[in-house]
Amino acid sequence: MGFETEYRDSLYLSHVNQLALDRFIWGSKDREKDYPRHKKSPNGADMTSPHEVFSTHEDRWRWDKYIEQCDLIELSDVNRQRAKDSFAYLRTLFGEGFLRRAENERNPIFLWYFANAAPPKRLSLIRFVDALRALEGAANFRSALRDIKRRLRTEEDLERITEKLSIIDIAYKFYAAGFDIEFDPQVSFTNNRGRVESKIPDLRIVDRENREDIILEVSRMKASDHQRLVSFTFTTIWNVLIEGGMHGDPEALKNILEPRYILPYAVIHRGMEESELMEIVRRIRQLIDHVRASGEFAELIVPNTIEIGIASYDSHHLAKEWAAEGPKGRGPRNRCTYSIR
Repeated sequence: MGFETEYRDSLYLSHVNQLALDRFIWGSKDREKDYPRHKKSPNGADMTSPHEVFSTHEDRWRWDKYIEQCDLIELSDVNRQRAKDSFAYLRTLFGEGFLRRAENERNPIFLWYFANAAPPKRLSLIRFVDALRALEGAANFRSALRDIKRRLRTEEDLERITEKLSIIDIAYKFYAAGFDIEFDPQVSFTNNRGRVESKIPDLRIVDRENREDIILEVSRMKASDHQRLVSFTFTTIWNVLIEGGMHGDPEALKNILEPRYILPYAVIHRGMEESELMEIVRRIRQLIDHVRASGEFAELIVPNTIEIGIASYDSHHLAKEWAAEGPKGRGPRNRCTYSIR
């Protein structure tokens, strides 16, 4: 489905955690090649979590913060600038107040392109903006824009937004192939009773060479069984590791102004059926209990399935180092005295 399925977890999360989502990464054989690691931000400072730019909840409604955040995300210099330009473009297109409303209403645009700071989502943002820029001159573009900016109050509103995002994706592909685009065209036809009726389909595409046109209706497919399995796997492990392990840490609840918490990082390589997943959950809870009790860094490695590293309250740097090493660099090491494999 193009834009919205670039990063597999985002489509199905009803609530995105602002501080931890970038720590929870789906595995990819091409990750090191596609998203080169930057140990330092462009100004020379040590790399920190991308979400540290948000000092207050209201900061998540400021466009400047997302532009600033690009310096803390693992992108090439070219794509970092393109991501910044993309946010600036959306700012002019959507308006200053869009972010506050979009977060409060859980608009999928906010969840896919703003809340998630993973490098693939910034690349997906760039492609989304490339499509909008290209289609700005298309007939009835403002109609499409109104739909993706619409207030999200009902399930029907959500369906309309996601459907229109899919239509924009399809329209861009036809535009790049040499067709002119018209959104929501009004067409007339004769029904089986001989009466002339009008209808508004999703798209009209016109061949630029011979001016022949084609009317398109775009249907948005529901999640496949595999997508549901992946979603179920992600949300189950997220709830145990992040919601229960990190945010539900007893130490974090003692002082909510300056919480202390364990710091987990994880790579999930594939979806899991329920019986296998429940065994993984049991082992994750065992790992969490050990880290809390011992204060040691610990890991869980199940080859081709999942990798988890957890640092205790005062050694978060160990988890960050573990994540930075990548799968090829992981193995027995002095700092890890407890390893489940």
